[in-house]
Amino acid sequence: MPRKPHATEEEYFAREQALKRDKLAREEADRKAKEEREALKKLHWMRCPQCGQELKPLITPQGFEVDHCESCAGMWFDQKALKRLNKAVEGSKNPISSLLSRFRSSEKREDGAGVDKGKAGKK
Repeated sequence: MPRKPHATEEEYFAREQALKRDKLAREEADRKAKEEREALKKLHWMRCPQCGQELKPLITPQGFEVDHCESCAGMWFDQKALKRLNKAVEGSKNPISSLLSRFRSSEKREDGAGVDKGKAGKK
């Protein structure tokens, strides 16, 4: 004669199934979010933030690699190139040096005061 399961046994298996469903749903959501991030990255990779045209890598005579937009003539530095440029012009009396010194002073301050980074890159 078949044995009738106890209520606690049914509850246990129902909880286990619910946990498995939740785990699968989370994994699926994570996978979809990752795919969306990858798609956005591909869509915006090497595109000018100002006009949306393609950026071309350009090596300056000083050996810095910058991303150059041929459409709006914008030049964009990544963090590594900006740090190298910052070191190269440190102590110099040229306009680039004074501009970069504003960034240096805002990065050094821990209270967050200094250059408004949202306005620093605008013309």
